[in-house]
Amino acid sequence: MIRRGNAINTSTLAKLATFVLFGLATACGGGGGGGGATGPYTGTLYYVDGNMPNDNGNGLQPATARKFIHTAVADATPPATILVNAGDYRLSSALGTQVKLKQDVSLYGGFNADFSQRDPATYITTIEDRSTAAGDPVTPNRAMEGDGSSVAITSSTIVDGFTIEGSTQAGPSFTAAIVLSNGAAPTIQNNIIHGGSGANLSYGIRDATSSPTIQNNTIHGGSGSSSHGIDNEGAGSSPTIQNN
Repeated sequence: MIRRGNAINTSTLAKLATFVLFGLATACGGGGGGGGATGPYTGTLYYVDGNMPNDNGNGLQPATARKFIHTAVADATPPATILVNAGDYRLSSALGTQVKLKQDVSLYGGFNADFSQRDPATYITTIEDRSTAAGDPVTPNRAMEGDGSSVAITSSTIVDGFTIEGSTQAGPSFTAAIVLSNGAAPTIQNNIIHGGSGANLSYGIRDATSSPTIQNNTIHGGSGSSSHGIDNEGAGSSPTIQNN
């Protein structure tokens, strides 16, 4: 469901249909594709491996991979591409560890352990918010965010091949997988996106006065009392939404 304006409760039938589509896309890996570290990547390559014992590596090769996605993005020098291997990357927006997109720093998931193969259907890479704080409607708990207020985030910033999930923990009233604001315009493609289970509202993607390209994803609003696949807010919002 694409929402603009007042909340619309999702019907039981629509929830069931979306859940089925989400399950099918999980089996298909949500797209992505590309073999190994030879894809359409730009800039410096960085690596993230959740099995590393610590986050002390420089990330410039698999043997010195970073452990956390959010720190790899924060420390990457643009232009850059961050390759992430399979695993469940748990974080908490209540603690400030959500993935914060950066201009010209792209993220590609779905790699095997040594980064020699890429198949998001097989090597599932999950970014999962584990927040338990309540959150609020404007800044819900979230796994990923893009804020263009300081530095513009354009379509050259790509997120591809992940499963991105809002919090399903007890406590949150407002959850989202991705929150975009203040003119952020990244390319969100080939992902499986689930809004979580906020007691009041859940969003797959909350787009507030931004212009992202959202394509070839499977998007589920979540299981909040009012859930929305894409919540498009603000007079300046002009997203491109296709083939989802």
